[in-house]
Amino acid sequence: MITNILAATPEEVLYGYGPLGVGVVVLSYFGYKLFNIILGDRNKAFADRDAMVQDVLTKVLPAITQNTEYLQARQGLDRDLVDVIKESNKQLEDNTRAFQEIRFILSRGDTSRTGGV
Repeated sequence: MITNILAATPEEVLYGYGPLGVGVVVLSYFGYKLFNIILGDRNKAFADRDAMVQDVLTKVLPAITQNTEYLQARQGLDRDLVDVIKESNKQLEDNTRAFQEIRFILSRGDTSRTGGV
């Protein structure tokens, strides 16, 4: 009797239970396939995560570092540009004020303020 049990595969033993045994064999087959699918997806997710971390370390962080260095090097130029723009705006205001005075003088016909050669 023991040799019959040991000589039979688990599926053969389950087939002995009839439709219930066949159902268990079919469910165990689908469970095995589902388990392999889940393990495959997990392994793919781990591989994708590792690739993404590698990309962050080799591409993203160096790009951020290079960009930061570039921006720090450009700060002096930006300050100079801001100073030039402020000076240009001041000069524009002075010119606008001078033209307004000239327009006022010309509209009044007052020549006493204008100097001449």
